[in-house]
Amino acid sequence: ALRQAQRGTMAHNTVCVNNADQFEVWGSFRVGRRAHLQILEEGKDHIAAMHNGYLQRFGVKHVRKLTCQPNGFLLTDELTRKRGPVAAQAMFHFDHSLQISHNAGEPFLRVADTLMRFEGHEKIDIIVYDQALAFNKLVKSSAVRVAFKDHLRTTIELI
Repeated sequence: ALRQAQRGTMAHNTVCVNNADQFEVWGSFRVGRRAHLQILEEGKDHIAAMHNGYLQRFGVKHVRKLTCQPNGFLLTDELTRKRGPVAAQAMFHFDHSLQISHNAGEPFLRVADTLMRFEGHEKIDIIVYDQALAFNKLVKSSAVRVAFKDHLRTTIELI
């Protein structure tokens, strides 16, 4: 169960749709319905890619674009739906040594010398997860879960 959770979508710094994994896992090492990745744009200061891991089950394609900026990064997540609404969550996991500061209701948070600002979010939660330091060695750490509908813009700025 622990290995399954650590391999799941919610355990990674990506977007999760309807609390489902982007792929199916059978047993310890078998994966089915793998998401296929397609690079859409690539330049000196940006890259954009799309995957179809949620297309068959939910009719959703996920496009993520990462753009380098003078003091950090801009991360844009776009969900394209063929049918009905979905519940999306962007996950950001942090090392156990880092403290997260966030005031409820504000669209930004601080992690060490970094400011994260969210546009298009519905809710921001700080949650606890088990960070794997080594095989069978876990420590409690913090993650940020950002709920959104179709579009999330995350600015990560060094301050």
